[in-house]
Amino acid sequence: METNNLVRYLEQTGDKTIKDLVAALKLPTNNFSRLNLGIDPLIKEFKRKIGTLGLLAVCEALHHPRNNIRDLNLSCNALESEDILELSEALKNPNSKVEELYLGNNQVTHLGIAGLHEAFQSPINKITHLDLESNKIGNLGAQYLAEALEFASLKVLNLANNDISDEGAAEIARSLPNSALKCLYLHFNKVGSRASGVFISTIQESSLDYLRIDNNRIPHRDQKIISSLCGIKGTKCLIFS
Repeated sequence: METNNLVRYLEQTGDKTIKDLVAALKLPTNNFSRLNLGIDPLIKEFKRKIGTLGLLAVCEALHHPRNNIRDLNLSCNALESEDILELSEALKNPNSKVEELYLGNNQVTHLGIAGLHEAFQSPINKITHLDLESNKIGNLGAQYLAEALEFASLKVLNLANNDISDEGAAEIARSLPNSALKCLYLHFNKVGSRASGVFISTIQESSLDYLRIDNNRIPHRDQKIISSLCGIKGTKCLIFS
């Protein structure tokens, strides 16, 4: 889509905020390092979602040589996997500098995570913080991320409330010893005894400083073991529901 058409659409809909922000990111004087287009769920009626065209405008800005965005928040925008595939392409651009990416409370499935997985393989990938809370990535999405943990530079990963069960959580747990991950959020999923057994065998070999895995289906005995192992390691752990 041509830039002129995109700008014209944003003007016609009255959503000049996105256009103005993107224009500002291209200015020679641009020193913005944060772009927060996320919507607070408590006040979302006062702010419109950016939509696909707004996302394309952001992706265009990430391609620009003067772009300096390191912290990008697109939470609560009803973004779907197709949108994340577009974003993933932008993240592979040499001009992208994004380090923290917030995509919580959208509609991302494993298809969108496949695009992020590809972006993480790029030698220019800089993302260290990925928030995907309250999406729909499921076990397939968790498996993509587990594989990415072994070659990406992720330090913080939030997968809370994503319909992840033992299959996906076990893959995440197996990847921990070979990852740089410091903080992992898996609360409000469907993690049970199969995955908790893997966490028990890998937690002490991991780099984790913080683990939140409460409100799952982990047996109480395993909860106590994981909590104890985290205590020995010095990892803060929230596991008891």
